[in-house]
Amino acid sequence: MKIALFTVRHLLVMCLAFCTLLFGGYVLAQDATEFTGCGGKQIVIADLQWPSASVLAHAHAQIIATQLKCNASVVRADIESAATTLKTAQTPTLIPEMWVSRVADKWNQVIEARAGLAAGKSYDVAVFEGWYVAPKVVEDFPALKLVGNLKDMQALYQLEEKPEFITCPASWACSILNENMLKAFGLSAAFKVVVPENRLDMDRRIGAAVSSNRPTVFYYWQPNALAHDLGMRAVDLGGHSNDAFTCMGNKGCADFQPTGFANEQVVLALADWVRGDAPELLPYARKANMPMKVMDELLSVQVEGQFTAEQVATYFIVNYPEIWQAWLPVNTQ
Repeated sequence: MKIALFTVRHLLVMCLAFCTLLFGGYVLAQDATEFTGCGGKQIVIADLQWPSASVLAHAHAQIIATQLKCNASVVRADIESAATTLKTAQTPTLIPEMWVSRVADKWNQVIEARAGLAAGKSYDVAVFEGWYVAPKVVEDFPALKLVGNLKDMQALYQLEEKPEFITCPASWACSILNENMLKAFGLSAAFKVVVPENRLDMDRRIGAAVSSNRPTVFYYWQPNALAHDLGMRAVDLGGHSNDAFTCMGNKGCADFQPTGFANEQVVLALADWVRGDAPELLPYARKANMPMKVMDELLSVQVEGQFTAEQVATYFIVNYPEIWQAWLPVNTQ
């Protein structure tokens, strides 16, 4: 069975270049006269230059061009400049992965100026970071999916030594956060905390723990190729308290109260002029919600095949029509 799965996956990856010719190439080959949608306006889509944002930008560009018949282009930007120009010039037209909390002041100015709007959520989840275990751990002891049962990991596995908790590199803010959360959940004495030297060391340690089915808990985030490749299983940390979480982020926090990680406001942002001049983009953007598991897979495909974001976007369109077709306005389906 493993050989069969391996073969299917690699056949899909190998066909990616051909798929690009069939679908992505069609976008490039279109004549400007074929773009009859969006009132003839140019739809500028921001590529914020991290992997998931780049894939989303190109996926939306291809879908908007071929299905909505709008003249769409992708431009590279950073999140700060995209928020600034959205306010001052209502461009770019569409920002597929706007992390509102990262540019809160600038985003508030966009809203106050009525220059843009959050049309919909970029992903089907709101929590992007958390604690995880290997799939085998959940198969062995389903109770370990709950944070309250993690204290029993050593006893359940009959380990002579404490299991490891792999946190972040010491210079990362999440290092303090994880340390305080372990205290809040009463787990400091239940684990040996391992502090990686850097991101590479962190990935190596997590990969070794999961591949060897070693009972380990670790911090990680999504969207991410490693989440797909290792089949990470999230630990249920319970509900989120903003006050408790804020305290957890401070080294001097003394009032430890258990809390899960915070929700992130990650939205598909549109320029306000779309309301009147390109109204078909509004229902599309409201429904264009990418499943996180699919994005994790797309990033894994990109790493494995060393593909461009445009090629990976085409992989998504060819292999997941049931997802993106549901984003289209009713009259285009």
